[in-house]
Amino acid sequence: CGCADIPEGDCDCDGNQLDALGVCGGDCTADADADGVCDDEEILGCTDSLACNFNPEATEENGICNYDCYGCIDPMACNFDEEATLDDNNCIMPGEPCDDGIEYTEDDFLQEDCSCMGYGCTDSDACNYVEDAVTDNSMCNYVTSYSITGVLNSFNNMIVNYSYPNTNGSSYEWSISFGDVVDGEGTSEIEVVWWGETEGQLCVVETNSEGCSGDIACINVTITNGINESDLDQILIYPNPTSDILNVELDGSNLISIYDITGRVIIQTLIQDKGMIDVNSLQKGTYLIKSIGDYPFITARRFTVN
Repeated sequence: CGCADIPEGDCDCDGNQLDALGVCGGDCTADADADGVCDDEEILGCTDSLACNFNPEATEENGICNYDCYGCIDPMACNFDEEATLDDNNCIMPGEPCDDGIEYTEDDFLQEDCSCMGYGCTDSDACNYVEDAVTDNSMCNYVTSYSITGVLNSFNNMIVNYSYPNTNGSSYEWSISFGDVVDGEGTSEIEVVWWGETEGQLCVVETNSEGCSGDIACINVTITNGINESDLDQILIYPNPTSDILNVELDGSNLISIYDITGRVIIQTLIQDKGMIDVNSLQKGTYLIKSIGDYPFITARRFTVN
């Protein structure tokens, strides 16, 4: 160019111009993403160096990086992946905590064969017996079986007592045929009224404070009619069924209690010889009326509200 200036638009005295990369006299016509690589020389590929298909020669990310080669590459691990080539640092080893899904085991951990087991009671006589557990029989929970204590021959319509050895914290579920549990349901001592002239059965299941239930214990009771007609004349309730008023006639002063079918006392009153009890508020069903007083026995009768 001599003393003259470079012509406008040129980048040298030879008439060259800057190309798309800013090279004087270069031949790159376009660099759309301004990454310093000419568009027609871009190499598409995965540019993430952590990806399994990383391409160190790629200049343009193609968006299809994959990471399938990651996994646990320790052959001693429970989740060893023989197809993995890169360690994901998530190997799970024997001895690590797990959950075997069994209610009665504790401190579950992976065994050498990678099965999950916890410590538990392996005594088949215990009510928390677990077949597949690491044995720790100090955890065994037992409910000892006993017998029901009480009369095996009873008059009908008479209240008699039965009991089962009591354990602190335990509850007791009683069941009965040809009779009613009128008091003490849920406890180890109950009052029962037998009905009819046949053989009844009384059973109980104990459940301890840890929710462990024992074997059912039962007794059979022979029931006989122990109230003659003259006695019944002194223990009158009428009308039966009733919908509003229940008339009660008994000799002397008597404490009268009315129970629902669950054994809950819902009415209690004192009657001298005769009286009326308003049962209008009671729901339809069968109830038990119990009297304690001058009559020689504690007595009970059924009546129905309709």
